[in-house]
Amino acid sequence: MAKIISNFFFLVLSKGFNIIIPIAATPLIIKNIGIDSFGEIVLIQSICSFFTVLGNYAFDLTAIVELINRKSDIEFKEIITKVLNTKFFVFLISIPIYFIISYSFFEFQNGIIFILSSYLVVFGAILIPDWVFQSFEDMKFIGITNGISKVFYIITIVVLFKFNKSILIPNIVMGISNIIVGVVGWFIIYKRYNFDIMSLRFSMEIIKKGLKENKSVASSNLLVASYGYSGVIILGTLGLKSELGIYGILERIIGLFRSMVALIGQSIYPKLCSLKDTPFLIQSFLRSKLKFFVVPYLLCCVIIILFNDLVADFFMIKDDNFGIYLFLFIISAILEIFIMPFSFTILALNRKLAIFKITLVFTLTNLLLNIILIKLFNINGIIISFIVTQLILLFIYYYYFYKSNDKTFR
Repeated sequence: MAKIISNFFFLVLSKGFNIIIPIAATPLIIKNIGIDSFGEIVLIQSICSFFTVLGNYAFDLTAIVELINRKSDIEFKEIITKVLNTKFFVFLISIPIYFIISYSFFEFQNGIIFILSSYLVVFGAILIPDWVFQSFEDMKFIGITNGISKVFYIITIVVLFKFNKSILIPNIVMGISNIIVGVVGWFIIYKRYNFDIMSLRFSMEIIKKGLKENKSVASSNLLVASYGYSGVIILGTLGLKSELGIYGILERIIGLFRSMVALIGQSIYPKLCSLKDTPFLIQSFLRSKLKFFVVPYLLCCVIIILFNDLVADFFMIKDDNFGIYLFLFIISAILEIFIMPFSFTILALNRKLAIFKITLVFTLTNLLLNIILIKLFNINGIIISFIVTQLILLFIYYYYFYKSNDKTFR
């Protein structure tokens, strides 16, 4: 239990910096470049987030299981070699696809520079070796280095905005800070676990193996990413820049809650993986541990709802509908905490086909709802589609674990 609490603390520290610093930076960015330009940043960051998911190729989850179950130091090095080969191969071949998609949205002056410089965010995110430290249940590095990089981020953009009110600044600085974290992380791995990334050998045979092994889980993750970012892309297609800006602010607020859900899941995930051969113990483990996390989470949701006016003032939002947007987003955040145990359990049990089928259903449902509802209700349409999709997903998981032939939870 002490190990789980320690891991949870450092994951809280890491995710807290990941979310709180961008939230704190948002009013600063809006003040310097305006809500419409901030909307452009939200759009390109959503595209970058999708390509980060593609570049990670689900190894940020599956590699943890492989490293936990490794039998020797040689196998440890083989796993890391496979992961890095595959990730950077996918990263390289995705660059032209990223450019073509992004260029269709940005036609303003310096658009090409904006697109290419923003891809630093993707490279930095793929480089960060959080998954190695998670496999050793050593979250201290993740928390400390993330904190330092995010402080570097906000101080740097404050200084640079004094000299130039450029839309290029936030993403370039974010990309550089991610790269710094990645380089430091691999240096620590070299010192602590004796793996030298500079001695890495690249092989198409290794890459093909990695692509094949993670194909279904990576496909599922891409579908989830489509579910998360399709609303932003549709708003961008409709040219609703100020709405993109407001939605970006809401995403940063709700991102805090999603990160809380993710870090709760990540802190229990190694234990779930260790119980995969005795799935009947998983339910009792979840019941005994999650109660310590769920109650504070729900309390935070209630506080945000009660103080929505203060939230609007902080972000300098004058839209009268902001309170309604925020309330609906909080409902979505509440549903996330009840979905999380199912999603991490099915991943730990390595039910790859089930993951893909479930993900395909709720992603296509969300995409269809977004196409229909955004044109009718703008931002409200995105949020309503999230809620409806989450309710469908919760029902599917309940049926899979309790009612189907599987009956992992009895």
